[in-house]
Amino acid sequence: MTTFKAVAFKHHIRPDKTVPIKIRVTHQQKQRYIDSKYVATVTDFTKSMKLKNRDFIDATNDLIKDY
Repeated sequence: MTTFKAVAFKHHIRPDKTVPIKIRVTHQQKQRYIDSKYVATVTDFTKSMKLKNRDFIDATNDLIKDY
């Protein structure tokens, strides 16, 4: 079964404190990442880089539904 999840990585933090949001696609234990058009600030994430801003959560969920 294929799964989708919106993710961001600490090592992708840009000098202006923004982070690109990617969509992780997992199928048969293989992972690939799709770039999304969304870029969030560091304050939109928890310490473990989980999204906490409801606007980005809703937007990425809509994007995943399209996939």
